[in-house]
Amino acid sequence: MGANFEITIIGKQAISILSAMNIFRVLDKNADIVSIHEFPDWAFSEDTSSPINLDCVWKSVCQGKKVQIKIFSSAKNAGAIAYREGSFNILSFWISTEDLPELDHFSLTPENSQIINQLTEIAYQSLTTNDLLLAMGSEMFIEISDNINEIIEKSYNVMKWIIL
Repeated sequence: MGANFEITIIGKQAISILSAMNIFRVLDKNADIVSIHEFPDWAFSEDTSSPINLDCVWKSVCQGKKVQIKIFSSAKNAGAIAYREGSFNILSFWISTEDLPELDHFSLTPENSQIINQLTEIAYQSLTTNDLLLAMGSEMFIEISDNINEIIEKSYNVMKWIIL
Protein backbone atom coordinates (compact mmCIF):
# COMPACT_ATOMS: atom_id res chain seq x y z
CA MET A 1 0.00 0.00 0.00
CA GLY A 2 1.34 3.44 -0.98
CA ALA A 3 1.63 6.64 0.94
CA ASN A 4 -0.35 9.80 0.26
CA PHE A 5 1.17 12.53 -1.88
CA GLU A 6 0.08 15.92 -0.58
CA ILE A 7 -0.15 19.45 -1.89
CA THR A 8 -0.63 21.98 0.91
CA ILE A 9 -1.33 25.65 0.34
CA ILE A 10 -0.94 28.11 3.21
CA GLY A 11 -2.39 31.61 3.02
CA LYS A 12 -3.52 34.57 5.09
CA GLN A 13 -6.76 34.87 3.11
CA ALA A 14 -9.24 32.47 1.54
CA ILE A 15 -7.55 30.13 -0.94
CA SER A 16 -9.29 29.53 -4.25
CA ILE A 17 -10.28 25.87 -4.13
CA LEU A 18 -11.08 25.85 -7.85
CA SER A 19 -7.62 27.26 -8.68
CA ALA A 20 -6.05 24.66 -6.40
CA MET A 21 -8.00 21.94 -8.23
CA ASN A 22 -6.12 22.99 -11.41
CA ILE A 23 -2.90 21.98 -9.66
CA PHE A 24 -4.41 18.71 -8.42
CA ARG A 25 -5.58 17.86 -11.95
CA VAL A 26 -1.93 17.49 -13.02
CA LEU A 27 -2.06 14.27 -10.97
CA ASP A 28 -5.51 13.24 -12.22
CA LYS A 29 -7.08 15.20 -15.08
CA ASN A 30 -10.52 13.75 -14.26
CA ALA A 31 -10.50 14.79 -10.60
CA ASP A 32 -13.62 16.61 -9.45
CA ILE A 33 -15.25 17.60 -6.18
CA VAL A 34 -17.91 15.10 -5.11
CA SER A 35 -19.01 16.52 -1.75
CA ILE A 36 -18.04 19.02 0.92
CA HIS A 37 -18.76 18.57 4.64
CA GLU A 38 -17.92 20.66 7.67
CA PHE A 39 -17.01 19.14 11.02
CA PRO A 40 -16.73 20.80 14.44
CA ASP A 41 -13.39 19.12 15.24
CA TRP A 42 -10.70 16.75 14.00
CA ALA A 43 -12.75 13.64 14.88
CA PHE A 44 -14.52 13.83 11.48
CA SER A 45 -17.46 11.91 12.92
CA GLU A 46 -20.30 11.40 10.43
CA ASP A 47 -22.68 12.17 13.31
CA THR A 48 -21.42 15.75 13.50
CA SER A 49 -20.94 16.54 9.81
CA SER A 50 -23.03 18.94 7.76
CA PRO A 51 -22.94 19.29 3.97
CA ILE A 52 -21.95 22.76 2.73
CA ASN A 53 -21.47 24.52 -0.60
CA LEU A 54 -18.10 25.45 -2.06
CA ASP A 55 -18.89 29.12 -1.41
CA CYS A 56 -19.17 28.46 2.34
CA VAL A 57 -15.85 26.64 2.91
CA TRP A 58 -13.80 29.57 4.23
CA LYS A 59 -16.71 30.98 6.26
CA SER A 60 -16.90 27.62 8.07
CA VAL A 61 -13.11 27.53 8.50
CA CYS A 62 -13.14 31.03 10.02
CA GLN A 63 -15.73 29.73 12.51
CA GLY A 64 -13.20 27.11 13.62
CA LYS A 65 -14.64 24.20 11.69
CA LYS A 66 -12.70 21.66 9.64
CA VAL A 67 -13.89 21.10 6.10
CA GLN A 68 -13.47 17.80 4.28
CA ILE A 69 -13.65 17.82 0.48
CA LYS A 70 -14.23 14.44 -1.16
CA ILE A 71 -12.72 14.23 -4.62
CA PHE A 72 -13.58 11.81 -7.39
CA SER A 73 -10.32 10.50 -8.76
CA SER A 74 -9.19 7.59 -10.90
CA ALA A 75 -6.81 6.91 -8.00
CA LYS A 76 -8.43 4.86 -5.26
CA ASN A 77 -8.29 7.61 -2.63
CA ALA A 78 -8.15 11.39 -2.91
CA GLY A 79 -9.48 14.36 -1.03
CA ALA A 80 -8.74 17.67 0.63
CA ILE A 81 -9.06 19.33 4.01
CA ALA A 82 -9.48 23.05 4.68
CA TYR A 83 -8.81 24.44 8.15
CA ARG A 84 -7.31 27.34 10.05
CA GLU A 85 -4.21 27.19 12.20
CA GLY A 86 -3.08 30.38 13.94
CA SER A 87 -3.50 33.21 11.45
CA PHE A 88 -3.30 30.94 8.38
CA ASN A 89 -5.87 29.28 6.17
CA ILE A 90 -4.66 25.88 5.03
CA LEU A 91 -5.87 23.79 2.12
CA SER A 92 -4.30 20.37 1.88
CA PHE A 93 -4.99 18.00 -1.02
CA TRP A 94 -3.93 14.35 -0.94
CA ILE A 95 -3.94 11.46 -3.36
CA SER A 96 -2.90 7.85 -2.85
CA THR A 97 0.41 6.98 -4.49
CA GLU A 98 -0.78 3.43 -5.11
CA ASP A 99 -1.36 4.31 -8.78
CA LEU A 100 1.39 6.96 -8.79
CA PRO A 101 4.44 5.04 -7.54
CA GLU A 102 6.85 7.72 -8.79
CA LEU A 103 5.47 10.02 -6.06
CA ASP A 104 5.88 7.43 -3.29
CA HIS A 105 9.17 9.01 -2.15
CA PHE A 106 10.18 11.50 0.51
CA SER A 107 12.46 13.53 -1.77
CA LEU A 108 12.86 14.57 -5.39
CA THR A 109 13.99 11.74 -7.63
CA PRO A 110 14.58 11.42 -11.38
CA GLU A 111 11.27 9.50 -11.51
CA ASN A 112 9.14 12.25 -9.92
CA SER A 113 10.90 15.47 -10.94
CA GLN A 114 8.89 15.88 -14.16
CA ILE A 115 5.56 15.71 -12.28
CA ILE A 116 6.84 18.05 -9.55
CA ASN A 117 7.93 20.54 -12.25
CA GLN A 118 4.47 20.35 -13.89
CA LEU A 119 2.80 20.91 -10.52
CA THR A 120 5.09 23.90 -9.89
CA GLU A 121 4.29 25.47 -13.26
CA ILE A 122 0.53 25.16 -12.76
CA ALA A 123 0.84 26.44 -9.16
CA TYR A 124 2.52 29.64 -10.38
CA GLN A 125 -0.24 30.07 -12.98
CA SER A 126 -3.13 29.30 -10.62
CA LEU A 127 -2.26 30.85 -7.26
CA THR A 128 -1.81 34.43 -6.08
CA THR A 129 0.63 36.08 -3.70
CA ASN A 130 -2.16 36.01 -1.10
CA ASP A 131 -1.53 32.26 -0.86
CA LEU A 132 2.05 32.74 0.43
CA LEU A 133 3.38 29.20 0.47
CA LEU A 134 2.87 25.80 -1.15
CA ALA A 135 4.43 22.50 -0.10
CA MET A 136 4.48 19.20 -2.01
CA GLY A 137 5.53 15.82 -0.68
CA SER A 138 4.58 12.41 0.62
CA GLU A 139 3.20 12.08 4.14
CA MET A 140 4.29 15.62 5.00
CA PHE A 141 4.33 17.21 8.43
CA ILE A 142 4.12 20.99 8.28
CA GLU A 143 4.82 22.97 11.42
CA ILE A 144 2.79 26.19 11.22
CA SER A 145 4.42 29.36 12.51
CA ASP A 146 4.07 33.08 11.75
CA ASN A 147 7.60 32.94 10.34
CA ILE A 148 7.88 31.35 6.87
CA ASN A 149 11.50 30.34 7.50
CA GLU A 150 10.44 28.46 10.65
CA ILE A 151 7.66 26.68 8.76
CA ILE A 152 10.21 25.44 6.22
CA GLU A 153 12.88 24.53 8.81
CA LYS A 154 10.57 22.61 11.17
CA SER A 155 8.58 20.71 8.53
CA TYR A 156 9.60 17.40 7.00
CA ASN A 157 8.96 15.08 4.03
CA VAL A 158 8.52 18.13 1.80
CA MET A 159 9.88 17.53 -1.71
CA LYS A 160 9.41 21.12 -2.83
CA TRP A 161 8.45 24.48 -1.36
CA ILE A 162 7.04 27.32 -3.45
CA ILE A 163 7.07 30.77 -1.90
CA LEU A 164 4.61 33.02 -3.73
